Amino acid sequence: MESLQDERSQVLTLNVWVEQTWRDERISWDPQDYGNISKLTVGTQHLWIPDIVLYNNARDFSRGFVNTNVHVLQWAPPVKIYSICELDVTYFPFDDQFCSLEFGSCKLDVQILERHGEKAPFTKDSFIENGEWEIVANRTRKVLKGRHSLFPTIIFELHLRRRVLYFLYNIIVPCVMLSLLTMMQFILPCESGEKITLGLTVLLAYSVFTIYLMGIMFISGLSVCLSVIVLNIRHGAERGYKPPKWLKFIAYRILSRLFCNATILSKRKLIQKESPRDLLSRILLEHIEAEQNQGELVQQWREMYNCYTPFACTTE
Repeated sequence: MESLQDERSQVLTLNVWVEQTWRDERISWDPQDYGNISKLTVGTQHLWIPDIVLYNNARDFSRGFVNTNVHVLQWAPPVKIYSICELDVTYFPFDDQFCSLEFGSCKLDVQILERHGEKAPFTKDSFIENGEWEIVANRTRKVLKGRHSLFPTIIFELHLRRRVLYFLYNIIVPCVMLSLLTMMQFILPCESGEKITLGLTVLLAYSVFTIYLMGIMFISGLSVCLSVIVLNIRHGAERGYKPPKWLKFIAYRILSRLFCNATILSKRKLIQKESPRDLLSRILLEHIEAEQNQGELVQQWREMYNCYTPFACTTE
């Protein structure tokens, strides 16, 4: 589970493996005729795959590979799902949320394509805990939808509970303590001069606490922005772009000295071109130059990533 933080859009983000298994009578062979090969891995573009989609919003996951045995095909693509989930924050932060993932076909009804969902809840073998939410329970059920109830739908239901320790220690407990201090003013005698002083102190504490919350929100947003920039720098070589001059200036001239980064900048190694005698030597020379240029490009992006990473870590 990745996030359920966009309360305004009410979107649940999940990284899952959507495993589907079906039978195809056309996919069959005798393993003895093909060197005892009983299992193949074939691209999805060469096979028929069921048009199962996520009804409550999803992105395309019709890519990947299919593992096929005799008549039996298995497809488990890793996908990032964006599902609509109606949130109820009445009891925030002590709230539970109930989200569902509805999978089915929009074209093939029950007479053509029959769907069978596992009765047991979906597995969490590779589950990674989320820092804000925990999965309390989950179940799988099958319903019939459509005008004439001809489209079977597999529904995965999630019961999520918000982790309250962060909100408890950073928001609820300070607010309760400040409220108790406010009530202490009415216990002090009216003739006591410390009554007004206590009230002003509590008011100042409220102001400081509000400034603290605003500062935490700003730093959290800034760290996310810097993480996006650093990750784009890390994978810049994959797009084949050369680093901009201003980006290299900040990395090599400022950040490398600021964080005592003793990275030795690699210099471009030029190949002395000689007049090729034939076409083969010219092609080999161009191939060697292309490999060296690509290696240098990857090295430059990697060095800038090493320069920007300490700066991003200091903001978190």
